[in-house]
Amino acid sequence: MSGDKKKFQSLNSKLVLALCLSAISISIFLLWIGLGFDWWDISSYGFNENGGQNQGGVNKAEILRSLIWSLGLLFGSIFALVGLANSLHRTQQKDEDIAQKNKDIAQKDREIQIAIRTADSNIFARSVEHLAHKSEAIRLGGLYAIENLARNAKARPMDEENIAWLRSLLETIAAFIRIRAIIPDNYDPSAEDHEDTLENAKTDEDVTAAMRIIARTFDGPSRKKIDNPDIDLQNCYLPRLNMPNNADLSNIIFNESVLYKAKLSKTNLSSAKLWEANLSGAALWYTNLSGAKLWDANLSSAILQQANLRGTKLSNANLSDAILWYANLSDVELESANLSDAELLGANLSDAELSQANLENADISNIIFHNDQGPVKGLTTTQVNSAKASKQLWNANMLPNYLREEAEDNWPSPQLYN
Repeated sequence: MSGDKKKFQSLNSKLVLALCLSAISISIFLLWIGLGFDWWDISSYGFNENGGQNQGGVNKAEILRSLIWSLGLLFGSIFALVGLANSLHRTQQKDEDIAQKNKDIAQKDREIQIAIRTADSNIFARSVEHLAHKSEAIRLGGLYAIENLARNAKARPMDEENIAWLRSLLETIAAFIRIRAIIPDNYDPSAEDHEDTLENAKTDEDVTAAMRIIARTFDGPSRKKIDNPDIDLQNCYLPRLNMPNNADLSNIIFNESVLYKAKLSKTNLSSAKLWEANLSGAALWYTNLSGAKLWDANLSSAILQQANLRGTKLSNANLSDAILWYANLSDVELESANLSDAELLGANLSDAELSQANLENADISNIIFHNDQGPVKGLTTTQVNSAKASKQLWNANMLPNYLREEAEDNWPSPQLYN
């Protein structure tokens, strides 16, 4: 029993004793008055000798009732006060018991959390050792052990310590990828054709597993919760990387990485950084690349059918021979981009910037050059006439008005289109 509790009980007992003594003293006093009352001195209390009541006299029965009523009221008040004091005591005792139980529970929780942290740290240490093992199977086991630690941590409250722990797990996996996916010395990023060096290249299974762990366990929302949305995977060698549909790789930094013929269909790459990355021949069907940074990237022969590239930065990018059927290229920066021989059937280029872009032999059939978002910018008649199906666009009045006004003097001369 705590000192405060003993002090309160002592004070409560003294209060009850004082109330009882006061009640007894007042009762004795009132009884003394009552016993000392001269009930037979009638004249003294307003009665005459004939038994009648004098004017202004007091009935002794009324005096007796008042005395009894006063005693009852006094004892009732005292009992009420005693009951109140007892109730306060019990409430205080109950609150103290609850507080003590909560304190005990909190202490047990802290002990459990410490035990969990200790066990997790031991597992993590062994897992890191496994990541450096020569056997791929053991490395995979280490990766999946770290993923299990991350899943357990995500199920706990996101306090500062847990956020730091999750960030450490994520950084460990990212570091593993950077160490295991080093670009070989014989790779030349400036080469136009990489078939010689990348013909049989393929991402290792353990690196692929690490990428998939990031996509499913450390997806975009999870990374934002731990204040680490941008994972650094620059200069990583990931040829023919095979990711499942709906994998979340948003905001990841892939600058100068090799993703040659990677299978990234329906992947979320929104706001990813892919400067000078090699995505040649990559499968990007329905992929979300909105807001991605792809300056100077190599997307030659990439399949971007119905991909979302809204707001993407593609200045100086190589999109030659790329398939962009019905892709959303609205508000895209394509200054000086190479779109020669690209297939842009039905693509949406409204509000896109095409200054100095190369459209030679590009198929621009049924392309959307303007809508409510505004017309394409920087497009010239020279660019249009160098592309395929330009005749259809001129005849169908599908080009922006500023181009038609520019060509008005020559319209409808056949020299304007192929």
